[in-house]
Amino acid sequence: MGARSRNAYRIALATFANWCVTDGRHAAHDLERLPRANEKADPRRKRRSLTEDELRRLLAVAADRPPTPALSAAANEEGNSSPTSARKRSPTSATSAENAH
Repeated sequence: MGARSRNAYRIALATFANWCVTDGRHAAHDLERLPRANEKADPRRKRRSLTEDELRRLLAVAADRPPTPALSAAANEEGNSSPTSARKRSPTSATSAENAH
């Protein structure tokens, strides 16, 4: 688990413990003594730009590869080019479905 996640869990736990104390469910807590993880000392992935060669290869693969069915369906839904997607959003079909119940 990364340092950022550990710190987020620590904060959530301390917040809950503070609520428990404020609400009278617990007398006190020592979670403030729990040290924070050093996020700068624990980088999971160093971000960088793609090189020109990597970008060229990525674009070449994207241009040659046929679209997957899931992506094609999403594009049809957004563009409203499919008759079935237009029927799904039709106000008359929603009204008739409500009247059926």
